[in-house]
Amino acid sequence: MKKLLYTALITVVFTVFMSSCSEENYYETYDVDAISEFVVLKPSNWQYDANIPKMFATISNPNITQNVIDRGLVLVYMAEYGTTRNSWQLIPRTEIYFDKSDGSFDYSIEWGYWMEPGYLEIEYIHSKDFGLSPEFDVELKIVIITDFDSGIQNNYNFENYDEVVKNFNVQELKELK
Repeated sequence: MKKLLYTALITVVFTVFMSSCSEENYYETYDVDAISEFVVLKPSNWQYDANIPKMFATISNPNITQNVIDRGLVLVYMAEYGTTRNSWQLIPRTEIYFDKSDGSFDYSIEWGYWMEPGYLEIEYIHSKDFGLSPEFDVELKIVIITDFDSGIQNNYNFENYDEVVKNFNVQELKELK
């Protein structure tokens, strides 16, 4: 009888303990230096690189240090075109466009980036015309997180800008010029 009561008590305690946990409690907020900088690339900012071929725009950013490259994390989000900054898409990404008349593949656009200390290069590749640059302002948010523990990366949805800001206490800065 004592064994049955003991088992029941353990079951109740375990159930109460587990029900108090929620998905939000699963994620730990890390005390790291994290900033988000807003950048607008104008159509005139893009240059052509015939060696790749691609269009690119270079952003000077002193917050991208060798330490950040080695032990931190840099994420680049692009405003979804036409959303007035309501939706931020993580890059790199590929956009695929189809011919409206017959549904066949028409072209693709590749967005990517690479970095070195002090600089971030945004890349744009249009599969139909490599020399074509974006005809609109490209709005970006560059998130820089110092001392990132790569072992925790599976706990976060890095696709979602708002979750990254919340979970890493990202300080949002004004436009980087």
